[in-house]
Amino acid sequence: MSMKNIFILIICLISISDVFGVDGYKEFKFGISKADVKRLYGRDLYETKMNDISNQVVMLVSEEFSFGDSKTNIYFYFIADKLLRVGIQMPVQKIQGIMQSLKEKYGAPSSASSPESFVSVDTKPNTSAFLKWDKDTVILLLTSGPDNAQEALLIYTDPSYEEVLGKKQQKELKDSI
Repeated sequence: MSMKNIFILIICLISISDVFGVDGYKEFKFGISKADVKRLYGRDLYETKMNDISNQVVMLVSEEFSFGDSKTNIYFYFIADKLLRVGIQMPVQKIQGIMQSLKEKYGAPSSASSPESFVSVDTKPNTSAFLKWDKDTVILLLTSGPDNAQEALLIYTDPSYEEVLGKKQQKELKDSI
C-alpha cells in the first residue's frame, strides 16, 4: 500500500480524544538506568552512542527483540543514564495493522506530518513522515533511505526527551559559542 493511501487512512482515523502520555514501554519505565534495562531485558544488549552533536545519547541495542511473530531491533535511548526513549524497528509491510493497533490502544493520532510528506516517503529518497499518539509520546516514523527503501520505527518517548537533550547539549557547548 502506498504512503498516500496510508495518509488517507490516517485522516479517517483522526478524531478528538482524551490522551495521556506514556510512561515507558511495557516494563521499561522512563527514568530507569542502563543496569535496570539490562536486568529486565535479560538478553544480550550492546552499547553505542548516537551521532548527535554532543554524544549525549547512549543506546543499548538488541537485534533479537520479539515483536509480534518476528524478531526485530529494539533501541533503548539514555541521557545521563536515564531511559528516556525506546525505539522498535517495524516491518513496513505490516504498517496498516500497526497503525490500527495503535489507534485501538491510544485513540486518534495527536499529530501527523502533512499529506505531502507521506507521498514523499513513497516517491523520494531521504524523506520522512510521522504519526504521533498519546500527547506525541508514541511516534510511528516512516522514512525512505538514499535508495528509496522504506523503513518504519515505533518510538515511545518521555515528553521531556528533547528538552533534556537540548539542555545537556547547551551545557556542553556553551563555552564553544
